[in-house]
Amino acid sequence: MHTGFGVGAGLGMTVLGTLLNHDLVFGYAGVGEILSEPLAEGKWYAGNLELWGELFAGVQYDPKTDYFAGLTPFIRYNFVTSERIVPFVEAGAGVSLTSIEGVDLEGKFQFNLQGGFGVHYFFDEDGSIVLQSRFFHFSNGGLRESNRGLNAVNFYIGYSWFY
Repeated sequence: MHTGFGVGAGLGMTVLGTLLNHDLVFGYAGVGEILSEPLAEGKWYAGNLELWGELFAGVQYDPKTDYFAGLTPFIRYNFVTSERIVPFVEAGAGVSLTSIEGVDLEGKFQFNLQGGFGVHYFFDEDGSIVLQSRFFHFSNGGLRESNRGLNAVNFYIGYSWFY
């Protein structure tokens, strides 16, 4: 099991129907549990599955100031290495609350989809610096008329404790 926290920034993108760049800053706290023994032992892609849950909150600072917060469970695949560096890929879907409204979003309640990759750098047996990047999408899932969504590429730096 492990816990972690971090901070990040997102660069808004006008893709998938989004009309405005929504630039973000945020923080997160999370907890994870390894679900499997190493899979595909002896292969370059050997690794294990992890369930990672994350609570996040932040501010959109451009085009105007608004808040957002959410909860997202992720499935993460950690590649097994014999080094201090452990890369991973992940994908998750969760729920969010936000004051961001306008041509791209409508309503306080939103869904979020996230996917990306990262790396743990272990400086001792129990602690790692985490660097990662994710594609981030907010959408109300068609619950409201305006549903273009918000899209950003997020970059994070964090710390994790393994126990």
